Amino acid sequence: MAYGSYKGKDISDPALRELFSRDYAVNSDWYKERLALKQQKDITFYKNKIF
Repeated sequence: MAYGSYKGKDISDPALRELFSRDYAVNSDWYKERLALKQQKDITFYKNKIF
């Protein structure tokens, strides 16, 4: 997108814009993995604070 298009699509293309929607991100595998990792880090952090 640095040059205004990607694979012949510009930023106004609905298919390209969908990739940046909240629903698409929240339901993606990479986001679910990110949340699971964050959860594990938080658990470790708080266990260390409690004990």
